[in-house]
Amino acid sequence: MAIYLLIGPSGSGKTTACEIISQESEIKIFDLDKVLKEKIGGSLSAFHLQNGDQALFDLSKEAILDIEQNSKSKTIIVVGAGSINLDSSHKWYTEKQLIALTGNEEKIYDRGNRKKFHPSLQAYINAEFSPSRKNLYQKSKLCIDVTDKTPEGIANELIDFVNNTPNS
Repeated sequence: MAIYLLIGPSGSGKTTACEIISQESEIKIFDLDKVLKEKIGGSLSAFHLQNGDQALFDLSKEAILDIEQNSKSKTIIVVGAGSINLDSSHKWYTEKQLIALTGNEEKIYDRGNRKKFHPSLQAYINAEFSPSRKNLYQKSKLCIDVTDKTPEGIANELIDFVNNTPNS
């Protein structure tokens, strides 16, 4: 069955859209951050701080491959922004069926209340819209501009894409 990895900057609506999808369709949803927290039995940010980007990517990759092996239906895996920090991981990610949510940096920053994670808009843009992340977003099978879309609109676009794309 088809597995899609949903990526995008924090605050773009990945989790919210997937909550709607899980209620309105048969598409299976996995939140990679939740899967990883269960796997390590603790805080993902503490794990990341202690072990670094490579360890987080390795853990993420292992979890994604486990989900792929056990999936019997169309599946979307919400990939947390920290899992795609490592530039060298981008080749692996681009071999997957990526869907990216992106859009106007300032609107996403304000809408997602990112101030608790990034003290300024510029810090947010530097982290979430870095050139390497933008490159990864652009290499996605589908890139949705969420700037003026509601969570329901984003969810509907994702459902349509997943249900109308042949399995690969």
